[in-house]
Amino acid sequence: MSKVINNKKKHVFKIVQSTHQQLKWILLINTLFIIIDSTTSDVCIPVYITVCSSRKNAGLLELNWNVECDNGADWVGLFEDDPTTWSDPIVKINVSRFSSGFHRTNVPFLFSELPGGWHKELAETSFSIKPGPHCFPYWIASFKNDRILHTNCLKIQPTWMHDNIDQLNNIPLSNLLIPGTHNSGSYNYSAHSNVVWRNIRKFVITQELDVWTQLVHGIRYLDFRIGYYSSVKSFFVRSSQIRDKRFWINHDVIKVTNLVPVLRDVRKFMELTTDEIVVLDIHRLPYGFSENNKILTDRHTILIEILQREFGHMAVDFNEVMSAVSDSENRSTVKDILNTGKRLIICYPEVKHNTTWLWPPLSQKWGNKASTSDLINYIRGVFVDRTASLYSNAKTNPLSAVMAHLTPKNWNVFSRNTLFSVRNLADSVNKNITEWVKFDWWHKANIIATDFFLGNNLIELSIKSIPLKSLSYT
Repeated sequence: MSKVINNKKKHVFKIVQSTHQQLKWILLINTLFIIIDSTTSDVCIPVYITVCSSRKNAGLLELNWNVECDNGADWVGLFEDDPTTWSDPIVKINVSRFSSGFHRTNVPFLFSELPGGWHKELAETSFSIKPGPHCFPYWIASFKNDRILHTNCLKIQPTWMHDNIDQLNNIPLSNLLIPGTHNSGSYNYSAHSNVVWRNIRKFVITQELDVWTQLVHGIRYLDFRIGYYSSVKSFFVRSSQIRDKRFWINHDVIKVTNLVPVLRDVRKFMELTTDEIVVLDIHRLPYGFSENNKILTDRHTILIEILQREFGHMAVDFNEVMSAVSDSENRSTVKDILNTGKRLIICYPEVKHNTTWLWPPLSQKWGNKASTSDLINYIRGVFVDRTASLYSNAKTNPLSAVMAHLTPKNWNVFSRNTLFSVRNLADSVNKNITEWVKFDWWHKANIIATDFFLGNNLIELSIKSIPLKSLSYT
C-alpha cells in the first residue's frame, strides 16, 4: 500500500514539477513578448495642450487629441479648472470625425508665476518648492456622451526624474528619451536694441523661456554656444567681473545674453533638486576662441575656470562613471550617474585639457534642413544608423542628440518675408515632432532638442516612455 502511495506521490510530484517548468517558460515567453511589444508599441497620450510657436499666433493655446487611444471621443474642451469639478469649457471642439488632430484657440498662455513655488524669485530653498507636476490653469478633457474619458493640463515637470527614479535607475542614460532645447540660451532677452538686431532677431531667438524656466518645465538637455569678447572693459568693477562679462551665450557669431547669469540659473536648479540629471552641452565656441586658425588656449582656460567655480561641486566625472559602469555594453545607467553623488554632465568641445569632469563632445546630429519632409527623412536615417557600436568605446561620450529643428537658408535671413522666421519653421516641426516620436522614434532616440519647446509635448512623452523602456532593463 505504501508503495502505491509513494508512486502516486512521485507521479504527482512529476506533474507539479512539469507544471512548474511550464509556468516558468510561459512567464519567460510572456516577458519576452512584453519586451518586444514595448519596443514596437506607441506611447499614447490621448489629449494634451501645446503653445503655438508661429510668429503670427505666438503664445496661443492649442488643443491636441488622439481618438485612437481615447475610445472614440465626441468632443474635447479647454477649461480654466480641473474638468472633473464640472467646470464649463471656454472652448469646445467636435472631434468625432477626426481620429487625431489639433485646434489652435484664441486663448493666450498667460502666467505671472510658475506653480508649486517654482518661480525663480521665490524658489530659494527646497522647503519653498513642491516636487511633482504642477498645472497652470489650463486643462483639456475629452468626452463621449458627456462622460469624461481623459483629462490633462499644461504643466511644469520640475522633478520628473526623481518622481520616476525606481523605473529609471537601470536604464542606460544613452537609451533614455531626454527632452532638450536647441540654442537654449537664445531666449527673448538680449542686450541688443538697434535696428540691425530688430531685423535679424527673428532668426536668432529660438526659445520663449529662460533656462531656469526650461529646466522647471522638464528640459534636461541644454545646448550652449559661447563667445568671448575681449572689448568688454570697465574701470569700476573687479577683474573677475570683467572676465565674466566677456563670455556670452551666442547664436552662432551673434551674442545674445551674458553667460554667467545663465550658468547660475542651472546651478540653482541643481541645488534645489535631487535625482535630476542635466546635460549641459557646450557644443560650439563660435567667436573669440581662435585667431588665424590658432586655438587661443588662455581663453579656454578662463572659461573652464568659470565652469569649475560655478559647477565644480556638482559636475559628474567622466572617468569615474566609465570605470564603474554596470551595463554590459559600457553604457552608464541613471543609477551609475547618481552613485557618483553628482548629476550635472558638462560636455566640452575637442580641446586638450586635463579636466576629467568635462565630458568629451557628444554626437550632435544636425540635418541643416529647411523643410519638414527633408528633416524627417534625415532623422529616420540617423535612427537607422544608430547601432550599439556607438556605445562600445568607453572613451567616447555615449550620449547622442538629434537637433529636430529647421534651418533657414542664407537668402531667407535677408528676406523681409516673415514666413522664414525661426518661429514659423519651429511651428511646422512642433506640429509633427510629437507624433513622429510617439509612433516611431521613442524607443530609438536619446536626446531630442527643439526650438520653442512648448509647441510640442516631448517632455510628457519622455516621461510616459519610461515604464516601457524600463521593461528592457529589469
